[in-house]
Amino acid sequence: MQPPGLWEFNVIETIQHFRTPFLDGFFIYLNFFDTYTYYFLLIGIVWVGYSYKFGSKFFFILIIAFFLNVSIKGIFEQLRPFELDPNLKIIDVSGYSFPSGGGQSSARFTFNSSI
Repeated sequence: MQPPGLWEFNVIETIQHFRTPFLDGFFIYLNFFDTYTYYFLLIGIVWVGYSYKFGSKFFFILIIAFFLNVSIKGIFEQLRPFELDPNLKIIDVSGYSFPSGGGQSSARFTFNSSI
C-alpha cells in the first residue's frame, strides 16, 4: 500500500484547480460508462439487437478483463489519491487505483471492435 509518487500527486492537484460544478457533473456522468449497470445494459442490447454470439464473446471478455484488473490491482496496491487528500474526492469508489478500470475499458472496446 504505497501512496502515488509526489509528481503524480502534484499533477492531480494541479488538474483539480480547474474544477467547476459543471465539469464535476460531466465527469460523474462519464463515470456511468464504467459501471456494472452500463455493461449489463450494453451486453443485453448487443445480445438481443446485434448477435447472441457476439454478445456471448463480449460478456466473457468483460468477465476476464474484470478479474485481470482486480488481480493486477492486488499486485500494485496503489492507493487512490483521495485517500491521501479527501478534498480530491468527487464520487465514492473502492479498491485500488492502478491499473485504471476506465483505461482498461477503453482498451477493451478498441480490442472488441477488431473481433
